[in-house]
Amino acid sequence: MTSPDLYQPNQPGRLEDIKPTISGLANIMLSNVSTIAQNIFRGIADAVAGLFKGQDGALGEISDGQLALADRYDLLDGVRGYCAAYQSLNINSEWNVLSSNDRYLPYESALGPTKGAHVETGRNIVFDEEGLWLVFVQAHARSTGYTGGNLSAIYVTILGPTGNVIRDVVFDTPGGADHTFLGGTFPVVIPEAGCWIRVRAWSGKWRWWDGGARNAWMAVVKQDNRLTNKGQDTVPDETQ
Repeated sequence: MTSPDLYQPNQPGRLEDIKPTISGLANIMLSNVSTIAQNIFRGIADAVAGLFKGQDGALGEISDGQLALADRYDLLDGVRGYCAAYQSLNINSEWNVLSSNDRYLPYESALGPTKGAHVETGRNIVFDEEGLWLVFVQAHARSTGYTGGNLSAIYVTILGPTGNVIRDVVFDTPGGADHTFLGGTFPVVIPEAGCWIRVRAWSGKWRWWDGGARNAWMAVVKQDNRLTNKGQDTVPDETQ
Protein backbone atom coordinates (compact mmCIF):
# COMPACT_ATOMS: atom_id res chain seq x y z
CA MET A 1 0.00 0.00 0.00
CA THR A 2 1.43 3.37 -1.08
CA SER A 3 0.50 6.77 0.42
CA PRO A 4 0.04 9.95 -1.71
CA ASP A 5 3.60 11.01 -0.83
CA LEU A 6 4.86 7.64 -2.14
CA TYR A 7 5.80 6.47 1.34
CA GLN A 8 5.61 2.68 1.68
CA PRO A 9 5.21 1.50 5.27
CA ASN A 10 7.23 -1.51 6.38
CA GLN A 11 4.82 -4.45 6.17
CA PRO A 12 6.32 -7.76 7.36
CA GLY A 13 5.83 -10.63 4.96
CA ARG A 14 5.91 -8.58 1.76
CA LEU A 15 7.45 -10.38 -1.23
CA GLU A 16 10.01 -7.59 -1.61
CA ASP A 17 11.21 -8.14 1.95
CA ILE A 18 11.55 -11.92 1.75
CA LYS A 19 13.22 -12.04 -1.69
CA PRO A 20 16.71 -11.80 -0.16
CA THR A 21 15.83 -14.53 2.32
CA ILE A 22 14.50 -16.83 -0.44
CA SER A 23 17.58 -16.15 -2.52
CA GLY A 24 19.86 -16.93 0.40
CA LEU A 25 18.06 -20.16 1.21
CA ALA A 26 18.21 -21.20 -2.42
CA ASN A 27 21.94 -20.60 -2.54
CA ILE A 28 22.45 -22.60 0.65
CA MET A 29 20.35 -25.48 -0.70
CA LEU A 30 22.20 -25.48 -4.01
CA SER A 31 25.50 -25.40 -2.18
CA ASN A 32 24.48 -28.37 -0.06
CA VAL A 33 23.23 -30.28 -3.11
CA SER A 34 26.49 -29.52 -4.87
CA THR A 35 28.47 -30.76 -1.87
CA ILE A 36 26.41 -33.95 -1.64
CA ALA A 37 26.75 -34.59 -5.36
CA GLN A 38 30.49 -34.04 -5.19
CA ASN A 39 30.77 -36.49 -2.32
CA ILE A 40 28.71 -39.08 -4.19
CA PHE A 41 30.75 -38.77 -7.36
CA ARG A 42 33.98 -38.78 -5.37
CA GLY A 43 32.89 -42.02 -3.67
CA ILE A 44 32.04 -43.61 -7.00
CA ALA A 45 35.37 -42.52 -8.45
CA ASP A 46 37.25 -43.96 -5.47
CA ALA A 47 35.37 -47.25 -5.78
CA VAL A 48 36.09 -47.57 -9.49
CA ALA A 49 39.73 -46.66 -8.94
CA GLY A 50 39.98 -49.33 -6.27
CA LEU A 51 38.63 -51.94 -8.66
CA PHE A 52 41.08 -51.07 -11.43
CA LYS A 53 44.05 -50.88 -9.10
CA GLY A 54 43.26 -54.34 -7.79
CA GLN A 55 44.07 -53.16 -4.28
CA ASP A 56 42.09 -52.42 -1.15
CA GLY A 57 39.92 -49.45 -1.98
CA ALA A 58 36.50 -48.05 -1.21
CA LEU A 59 34.88 -51.41 -1.85
CA GLY A 60 37.44 -53.44 0.07
CA GLU A 61 38.98 -56.72 -1.01
CA ILE A 62 36.73 -59.03 -3.01
CA SER A 63 37.43 -62.75 -2.84
CA ASP A 64 36.14 -65.26 -5.38
CA GLY A 65 34.06 -67.83 -3.50
CA GLN A 66 34.90 -70.50 -6.09
CA LEU A 67 38.37 -70.80 -4.58
CA ALA A 68 36.89 -72.34 -1.43
CA LEU A 69 35.03 -75.04 -3.42
CA ALA A 70 38.05 -76.83 -4.90
CA ASP A 71 37.26 -80.08 -3.04
CA ARG A 72 33.45 -79.96 -3.39
CA TYR A 73 33.19 -82.58 -6.11
CA ASP A 74 29.71 -83.45 -4.83
CA LEU A 75 28.46 -80.17 -6.26
CA LEU A 76 29.20 -81.47 -9.77
CA ASP A 77 26.81 -84.40 -9.39
CA GLY A 78 24.95 -84.83 -12.68
CA VAL A 79 27.43 -82.74 -14.66
CA ARG A 80 29.38 -84.62 -17.34
CA GLY A 81 32.45 -82.39 -17.22
CA TYR A 82 33.62 -79.08 -15.75
CA CYS A 83 36.89 -77.29 -15.09
CA ALA A 84 37.83 -73.64 -14.49
CA ALA A 85 41.16 -71.83 -14.11
CA TYR A 86 42.44 -68.30 -13.80
CA GLN A 87 45.58 -66.52 -14.97
CA SER A 88 48.21 -67.00 -12.29
CA LEU A 89 50.55 -64.10 -13.21
CA ASN A 90 50.31 -60.60 -14.65
CA ILE A 91 52.03 -60.75 -18.04
CA ASN A 92 53.83 -57.83 -19.72
CA SER A 93 53.73 -57.90 -23.52
CA GLU A 94 57.03 -56.00 -23.67
CA TRP A 95 58.92 -58.98 -22.29
CA ASN A 96 58.00 -61.19 -25.22
CA VAL A 97 59.74 -64.42 -26.05
CA LEU A 98 57.75 -65.07 -29.19
CA SER A 99 57.49 -62.23 -31.68
CA SER A 100 56.74 -58.54 -31.23
CA ASN A 101 54.06 -57.95 -28.56
CA ASP A 102 53.07 -61.65 -28.33
CA ARG A 103 52.79 -63.53 -25.03
CA TYR A 104 51.28 -66.80 -23.87
CA LEU A 105 48.92 -66.35 -20.92
CA PRO A 106 49.20 -68.84 -18.02
CA TYR A 107 45.76 -69.99 -16.89
CA GLU A 108 47.38 -72.37 -14.43
CA SER A 109 45.51 -71.87 -11.13
CA ALA A 110 42.43 -74.01 -10.51
CA LEU A 111 39.14 -72.26 -9.78
CA GLY A 112 36.71 -74.59 -8.04
CA PRO A 113 36.14 -78.34 -8.38
CA THR A 114 36.87 -80.25 -11.59
CA LYS A 115 35.38 -83.21 -13.41
CA GLY A 116 36.47 -84.71 -16.73
CA ALA A 117 39.29 -82.15 -17.08
CA HIS A 118 42.11 -80.74 -14.96
CA VAL A 119 44.46 -77.77 -14.64
CA GLU A 120 48.09 -78.35 -15.53
CA THR A 121 51.15 -76.09 -15.57
CA GLY A 122 52.18 -75.29 -19.12
CA ARG A 123 48.96 -76.60 -20.64
CA ASN A 124 46.27 -74.67 -18.73
CA ILE A 125 43.13 -76.84 -18.91
CA VAL A 126 43.57 -80.41 -20.13
CA PHE A 127 40.58 -82.47 -21.28
CA ASP A 128 40.42 -85.93 -19.71
CA GLU A 129 37.40 -86.98 -21.76
CA GLU A 130 36.39 -86.77 -25.40
CA GLY A 131 33.06 -85.32 -26.49
CA LEU A 132 31.40 -81.97 -27.06
CA TRP A 133 32.63 -79.19 -24.76
CA LEU A 134 31.87 -75.48 -24.40
CA VAL A 135 34.90 -73.27 -23.83
CA PHE A 136 34.71 -69.87 -22.08
CA VAL A 137 37.70 -67.50 -22.00
CA GLN A 138 38.26 -63.96 -20.68
CA ALA A 139 41.42 -61.82 -20.65
CA HIS A 140 42.13 -58.29 -19.43
CA ALA A 141 44.54 -55.84 -21.12
CA ARG A 142 45.81 -52.73 -19.32
CA SER A 143 47.65 -49.84 -20.99
CA THR A 144 51.14 -48.72 -20.06
CA GLY A 145 52.93 -45.48 -20.88
CA TYR A 146 53.96 -46.82 -24.28
CA THR A 147 52.15 -45.79 -27.47
CA GLY A 148 51.27 -47.84 -30.51
CA GLY A 149 48.29 -49.44 -32.18
CA ASN A 150 45.02 -49.77 -30.30
CA LEU A 151 44.12 -53.30 -31.45
CA SER A 152 44.37 -56.12 -28.90
CA ALA A 153 43.59 -59.80 -29.47
CA ILE A 154 43.71 -63.20 -27.86
CA TYR A 155 44.09 -66.42 -29.85
CA VAL A 156 42.53 -69.44 -28.17
CA THR A 157 43.82 -72.73 -29.59
CA ILE A 158 42.72 -76.25 -28.74
CA LEU A 159 45.66 -78.58 -29.27
CA GLY A 160 45.80 -82.37 -29.42
CA PRO A 161 48.17 -84.47 -27.31
CA THR A 162 50.81 -84.30 -30.07
CA GLY A 163 50.38 -80.57 -30.69
CA ASN A 164 48.04 -80.76 -33.68
CA VAL A 165 45.52 -77.92 -33.93
CA ILE A 166 41.92 -78.98 -33.31
CA ARG A 167 40.32 -75.52 -33.11
CA ASP A 168 41.65 -71.98 -33.35
CA VAL A 169 39.53 -68.96 -32.36
CA VAL A 170 40.39 -65.25 -32.14
CA PHE A 171 38.74 -62.54 -30.02
CA ASP A 172 39.86 -58.96 -30.60
CA THR A 173 38.91 -55.38 -29.82
CA PRO A 174 39.85 -52.18 -31.67
CA GLY A 175 39.47 -50.03 -28.55
CA GLY A 176 42.44 -48.17 -27.16
CA ALA A 177 41.00 -47.79 -23.68
CA ASP A 178 43.21 -48.01 -20.62
CA HIS A 179 41.42 -51.21 -19.59
CA THR A 180 40.02 -53.67 -22.12
CA PHE A 181 38.33 -57.04 -21.66
CA LEU A 182 38.50 -59.65 -24.41
CA GLY A 183 36.95 -63.08 -24.66
CA GLY A 184 34.01 -65.20 -25.63
CA THR A 185 32.53 -68.68 -25.87
CA PHE A 186 32.72 -71.41 -28.49
CA PRO A 187 31.94 -75.14 -28.81
CA VAL A 188 34.54 -77.73 -29.70
CA VAL A 189 34.45 -81.48 -30.26
CA ILE A 190 37.34 -83.11 -28.39
CA PRO A 191 38.35 -86.32 -30.20
CA GLU A 192 40.50 -87.82 -27.43
CA ALA A 193 41.74 -87.29 -23.90
CA GLY A 194 44.88 -85.19 -23.48
CA CYS A 195 43.81 -82.23 -25.61
CA TRP A 196 44.55 -78.85 -24.01
CA ILE A 197 43.99 -75.08 -24.32
CA ARG A 198 46.59 -72.46 -25.23
CA VAL A 199 45.95 -68.70 -25.09
CA ARG A 200 48.23 -66.29 -26.94
CA ALA A 201 47.79 -62.54 -26.39
CA TRP A 202 48.80 -59.79 -28.80
CA SER A 203 48.54 -55.99 -28.61
CA GLY A 204 49.48 -53.16 -30.94
CA LYS A 205 51.26 -51.50 -28.02
CA TRP A 206 52.89 -52.82 -24.90
CA ARG A 207 50.29 -53.68 -22.27
CA TRP A 208 49.97 -55.57 -19.04
CA TRP A 209 47.76 -58.63 -19.30
CA ASP A 210 46.29 -58.75 -15.80
CA GLY A 211 45.71 -62.06 -14.06
CA GLY A 212 43.58 -63.05 -11.12
CA ALA A 213 40.21 -64.77 -10.83
CA ARG A 214 38.35 -61.50 -11.43
CA ASN A 215 40.22 -60.38 -14.55
CA ALA A 216 41.31 -63.44 -16.53
CA TRP A 217 39.75 -66.88 -16.38
CA MET A 218 38.67 -69.80 -18.52
CA ALA A 219 36.19 -72.63 -18.06
CA VAL A 220 35.04 -75.71 -19.95
CA VAL A 221 31.70 -77.51 -19.62
CA LYS A 222 30.99 -80.87 -21.22
CA GLN A 223 27.66 -81.39 -22.94
CA ASP A 224 25.82 -84.63 -22.17
CA ASN A 225 26.14 -86.93 -25.18
CA ARG A 226 24.42 -89.92 -23.63
CA LEU A 227 21.05 -90.98 -25.08
CA THR A 228 18.36 -91.08 -22.44
CA ASN A 229 15.63 -92.20 -24.87
CA LYS A 230 16.87 -93.46 -28.21
CA GLY A 231 13.38 -94.31 -29.42
CA GLN A 232 12.11 -97.46 -31.16
CA ASP A 233 13.11 -98.61 -34.62
CA THR A 234 9.70 -100.26 -35.18
CA VAL A 235 6.30 -99.79 -33.59
CA PRO A 236 3.20 -102.05 -33.52
CA ASP A 237 0.10 -101.57 -35.66
CA GLU A 238 -2.80 -99.75 -34.11
CA THR A 239 -5.76 -101.82 -32.87
CA GLN A 240 -9.46 -101.11 -32.85
